[in-house]
Amino acid sequence: MASPTGASSLLRFGAFELDTVNGELRKAGVSLKIHPQPLQVLLLLAEHAGQTVTREEIQRCVWGNNTFVDFERGINFCVSQIRATLGDDAEKPRYVETLPRRGYRFVAPVRIDAAPTASAVGERISERPMDENFPSLAVLPFENLSGDPAQDYFAEGMTETLITELGKISALRVISRQSTMQYKGTKKTMPQIAGELKINAVVEGSVLCVGDRVRVSAQLIEAAPERHLWADSYDRRFHDVLALHSEIARTVAKQIKVTLTPQEEMRLAGSRGVNPAASEAYFRSRYFLDRRTKADIDEALVATQQAIELDPTFAPAYASQSEVYLALGLYEPTRETELLAKAQAASLKALELDNSLSAAHYTLAAIHGTAWDWSGAEVEYRRAIELNPSNALAHLWYSDLLIILGRVTEAEAEGRRAEELDPISLQVYFAVSAHLYYARRYSELIEHCQDWVKRNPNLEWNYHHCLGAAYVQMGRYKEGIEELRGALKSSTIYEHTATELANALAVAGEREEAWQVLDRVKNRPWNTFGAALVHSGLGEKDEAFRSLESAIDLRAPLVILLRVDPRFDSLRQDLHFQNLLRRINLAQ
Repeated sequence: MASPTGASSLLRFGAFELDTVNGELRKAGVSLKIHPQPLQVLLLLAEHAGQTVTREEIQRCVWGNNTFVDFERGINFCVSQIRATLGDDAEKPRYVETLPRRGYRFVAPVRIDAAPTASAVGERISERPMDENFPSLAVLPFENLSGDPAQDYFAEGMTETLITELGKISALRVISRQSTMQYKGTKKTMPQIAGELKINAVVEGSVLCVGDRVRVSAQLIEAAPERHLWADSYDRRFHDVLALHSEIARTVAKQIKVTLTPQEEMRLAGSRGVNPAASEAYFRSRYFLDRRTKADIDEALVATQQAIELDPTFAPAYASQSEVYLALGLYEPTRETELLAKAQAASLKALELDNSLSAAHYTLAAIHGTAWDWSGAEVEYRRAIELNPSNALAHLWYSDLLIILGRVTEAEAEGRRAEELDPISLQVYFAVSAHLYYARRYSELIEHCQDWVKRNPNLEWNYHHCLGAAYVQMGRYKEGIEELRGALKSSTIYEHTATELANALAVAGEREEAWQVLDRVKNRPWNTFGAALVHSGLGEKDEAFRSLESAIDLRAPLVILLRVDPRFDSLRQDLHFQNLLRRINLAQ
């Protein structure tokens, strides 16, 4: 079906205008969010206003004759999206009328105005030069066009893999998946999203898989001022899905005029074909791992094992398996030794197959850390960051290591980098809070917590915990104890808050109550570490050292922070303290 208008037109109907040059739908001059395929269907219908456009004509013009997709679901999704965007009603249509068993008709009057010539929708949309300063972007969750929620894992897997590929480009700051998933199905505008994430551009798209074929549409949008820079659609065999992400990443880099290093060119060109069923299992493993419940982690483990069985040379599946074993250890502490050994074996196998996997390096770093092999951990964290400078977890976990080593200034820099890459992460919030505490910057810690509790009221207990800990170190014991008592009522890490309160009571001279609070901590490693805190607070050095020796034997939580923990400052000048540091491989 030939277009009566050509590509260089503005189609106006009601309060809307469809700019075929820049691939934008606007209402009263404000750009509306609509995915590439629904936009192409709308363009086709509006260009033939008053005429019947058959479903077969839509399939041929939008999907092509040789594309193997579930067309019925695809067209139904596109029409649904068009109606939602235009505020149209299928029963009483003002814009798109359904003609049963035939197709659709655009029923609103359309006025055609001239516009500057440019590429057609679905090709490169804008030839205007990019801003010189364009270092940051986010990949928004890809739309699942199947209409089947059970296929969400695939769309999320595609999103995460593209984020990983773009993250390999050192000249870009790519926001983490954890921070972008909140925008799934969002009604927020591009400028709003850009302001919240502090980015210049977004990549968004959609995915539909049927049989052994995958259809992916993607577009690059500059956020402020909002304008489309590039869009394209890809039809690939399932076998080539991972290689497609590298292709899109290289294209995005080209569009925003980022120069790749030779090493980055090599990494982005290195994706190979993968057994389709293995890819699917891998995407399922990532989907379940992200949910973090025990049941989901068990599902993730099954999926990684399936991926490895289906393709024993698929390195990312081994890296994912290592992450799963580490996550499982949080729920099954009695299996810690076994699970760490399995995680290490999976990481090493991943690196044997592909030494450029950032995820495998940072999981191996974490495993070195559990063995108190700090130098080995640092080597692996630095390598993970070198391979993927936008790996927020690698920056975050490296910042934790630097705190343990007493390199507070470096730790803060890594923590802030993690915050830039994952601005809504609770994990990052907790880490930055800890960094400020161990750096003795208590006023800043209070301000940081006040800012976060405004954005996330669910953090109230943590806010009171941090506030109480800061007040105690500032000598404001009464206020600190009051805050910690409040925090203990709803703390999700009871032992942590209880031992903090016991220390505060001891410092304030409330010996009896300090021991009463600690007696309620039944976990032996936490109780032993808490005893060291109480003895230290009461000025009982010999007893504090004996408790710390036992806490090290039990590998108690937080004992590895001995070098920087302000609650043990009164012990720091004693030779026995240096002996303790040697035991945890932190001798100065």
